[in-house]
Amino acid sequence: MRVSIILLLAFMTPSISFGDTQLDFIIQDKGGKSKLSYLIQDNKIRIQEEKSRKVNVFDSKTQVYTSFDPDTGKQYQITDALITQKVERLNKDRHLRIQQAEQKLQQKISKLDPQQQEMTESLINQLKYPDLYGQQTQLEVHPTTTHKTVMDVACQVYNLKRFDNLIKTYCMADPKALGLSQPEYTSLRNFFRFNYSTQTRLLLARGDSGFEMIDYDEKNMPGVPIEIIDNKPDKPVTIQLLQGISHKKIHAKTFLQTGDK
Repeated sequence: MRVSIILLLAFMTPSISFGDTQLDFIIQDKGGKSKLSYLIQDNKIRIQEEKSRKVNVFDSKTQVYTSFDPDTGKQYQITDALITQKVERLNKDRHLRIQQAEQKLQQKISKLDPQQQEMTESLINQLKYPDLYGQQTQLEVHPTTTHKTVMDVACQVYNLKRFDNLIKTYCMADPKALGLSQPEYTSLRNFFRFNYSTQTRLLLARGDSGFEMIDYDEKNMPGVPIEIIDNKPDKPVTIQLLQGISHKKIHAKTFLQTGDK
């Protein structure tokens, strides 16, 4: 990690006044391009998706994610306790299926040569213990000395690789270069961590370890990702790109968790 480079770039970036912050991104996924915004005020973040009317609010202090659908009037919350319950049920179901499959395969496995037995047992271990042996354990992040600018904001490039294959590149910006106060930056990083933990725990509990999501804290990647490029075999695709920064005062009602006016 080259913290000195990030700090140097932050001083080279024009100063931005602190206040409430709105970060706008262009997201590219299977559904095409759309806008995603983070409206940040101290410990609360509203995640606003262009293609959805839902009110999504993350409270960094309570670690609770609330989503309200104005079309149906329904509201639900995601908490660590609820995810833990769901993970336990999924793990129990998965282990039961694996146990049943193992019993059927046992005679066949015993007839394989040692190399085939080792390969088969390795695959079974991936299914049994995806958090320890799954494909996601093969992901590695490599910091580079390369830096660039996105929307006149300096950022440092990190490469995500699986073995020698380049999977994605992330350009991480210093929070000061985005005009984020320390509480706002902490809230945003807490949301990234919460989002990663929620999604990956559920995927692993289902036995799916082929994802390419990463934990910025665990991979020692300070800052905010303002550009993410997916290095597809045919050609690279920018799947997240900073589009705008605003520091206008955000009304407290924006963060109401029921969508009430």
